Amino acid sequence: MPEDLRILRLNRPQGTKVQNQTTQSKNDPALEVLRDHINISLNKVASAESAHELRTLTLELLRDLLQNLKDITPNSHLNIRDVKDFIAGNLHEGLTLQTIANSLGYSTKYCSHWFQVQTGKTFSHYHTQVRLNRAKTLLADPGITIATIAQTVGFQDQFSFSRFFKRHTAASPSSYRNNISIQGK
Repeated sequence: MPEDLRILRLNRPQGTKVQNQTTQSKNDPALEVLRDHINISLNKVASAESAHELRTLTLELLRDLLQNLKDITPNSHLNIRDVKDFIAGNLHEGLTLQTIANSLGYSTKYCSHWFQVQTGKTFSHYHTQVRLNRAKTLLADPGITIATIAQTVGFQDQFSFSRFFKRHTAASPSSYRNNISIQGK
């Protein structure tokens, strides 16, 4: 093993985390994601078996840091209420985490982590809940067709919506609507 690698391994045993000496907020999701990337990458670098592997892993670490650098800028503080309002107001668009990340100018990985830190739920789980709640509310109005409800909550067709709704509620949209009207009488 080359001397440089042996010294690095002795000075930085695998599993050891870099301690943050800054006064930045410990709850800043951008910093947490970056710290996680650094720790994982440093552990990989510390376990390198050759100079070539060390160079390759170090370059990967630097690329990753540069790619995520904008996520730790002072202007990176997003407002969760604004993001939730955006999701609720644009359900008809068939939103994905990727489209939200692109519109905010952040990586999908960063947005996913940030969203989960802020809400305690994954984006997918939250988005599903919002869609279901909106669909249930709309199904209470017999004047709105199921096809219209499907489009309103971001589905291309009624069949996809019905499958989604039944998977999450164990009832088809029609039977859910019928149960609501029976309970309301």
